[in-house]
Amino acid sequence: MVIEVAAAIIDNEDGRILIARKREGTSHAGLWEFPGGKLEPDEAPEETLKRELMEEMQIAIEPYAYFGTTDHMQGSRMIRLIAWRATFIEGSWVLTDHDEVRWVKPQELRHYAFAPADAAFVKQLSV
Repeated sequence: MVIEVAAAIIDNEDGRILIARKREGTSHAGLWEFPGGKLEPDEAPEETLKRELMEEMQIAIEPYAYFGTTDHMQGSRMIRLIAWRATFIEGSWVLTDHDEVRWVKPQELRHYAFAPADAAFVKQLSV
């Protein structure tokens, strides 16, 4: 079984990237990730990201470029993580699935403990 998930690599005008820490009671609690969520049937990853980030963080983003795809086994399920670069537009930062967000420089990403599916993107971004 393959579960498709979209992840947003959101950058700001200072070149920093948004990362979010999963709150207690969620899968991968305490680990950092690039926020996003599961694709709905017939939904493009870019649309998933706009919807999920508004639902989970109350922020608006604009995906602008495909970044990459990585597959990660989680038990008996294959997680296919599809990442898009995106720009932060605006928002009120109401967190539901996360307990903290940070804007970090790309070279600082390797200092954070990321969820396994996000780790490949961390390596690419922190070069």
